[in-house]
Amino acid sequence: MILTIENLAIAVLVGSLLYLLWLGLAAREQLLRALDIFCVNQGLQLLDESVVLRSLSLGRNRRGKWRIRRVYSFEFSSLGDDRYNGLVTFFDNRIVNSRLDPYRIVCAENEE
Repeated sequence: MILTIENLAIAVLVGSLLYLLWLGLAAREQLLRALDIFCVNQGLQLLDESVVLRSLSLGRNRRGKWRIRRVYSFEFSSLGDDRYNGLVTFFDNRIVNSRLDPYRIVCAENEE
């Protein structure tokens, strides 16, 4: 095989795409861990341990560096027998925004 500029450009392009895919999978795993903690703190249950990437965009973090902003949708349950939708924005390795569909809350009665 002769190494030409075209072959080198294709190899760099494929390598870059594979690297971006790997970064996306790593970000998804970090999000799942953060989302699990978020749901526990809210008294909710993350369903199916899955998230769906809805959008990608670029943004600057607090230090002014460009980072990828990812928006994911997910499903959660408040009582265990219901299913609601949620949306989170994951930026700079943390959840920076969340939106949850209205869900049922069971209030414990005061026992005296």
